[in-house]
Amino acid sequence: MKVKVISRSAGEFTKERSQDLQRVFRNFDPSIRTQEKAVEYVRAQNAAKLDKIFARPFVGAMEGHIDSISCMAKNPNHLTGIFSGSMDGEIRLWNLASRRTVCRFPGHKGVQGLTASTDGCVLVSCGTDSTVRLWGVPVSNLLEEDVSSDKSAEVLPS
Repeated sequence: MKVKVISRSAGEFTKERSQDLQRVFRNFDPSIRTQEKAVEYVRAQNAAKLDKIFARPFVGAMEGHIDSISCMAKNPNHLTGIFSGSMDGEIRLWNLASRRTVCRFPGHKGVQGLTASTDGCVLVSCGTDSTVRLWGVPVSNLLEEDVSSDKSAEVLPS
C-alpha cells in the first residue's frame, strides 16, 4: 500500500532576510480556474479601449494649478465651464473654449471632491482639512474670460 505524504522543508519557508518576499504557491490547473478565459477576455477589452482613448490627438493643456488635480466637475449650465480641484487647496473655474481661468476658489488645504448644483449657481467642495464648503458661482464671470485670473469667489454663509 502506498501512502502519499506532503513533505516540505523548513528552509523553503524561512526568510534569510527581512526584505525577502514570501513564497507564493500557485496551482495553474485549468479545472480550478474556470473563469480564467473570461477574465483574460475582459482584460484584453479594457486594453483595447485604453489604446483607443490614447490614440486620440491631444487637444491642449490648461495651466494654473500648482499641485496635482484631484477632482473635476462640469458646470451644468454652460458647456464651456468646468471646475477643477487641486491638492494645493485651490478650485478653479475654467473656460474650455479659451483654456483660461474664469474664477478661483481658495479655501481648502487640499480638494478631494467637487460637485455643482443642477442650476450651476452653487459649488460644493470637500477637502483634506475635513471641511465641506458651499461656494457661490459668479454667473456673470462665465461669459467673460479673466485674463489676470485674480478674481476669487466667496464662501456662502452656512
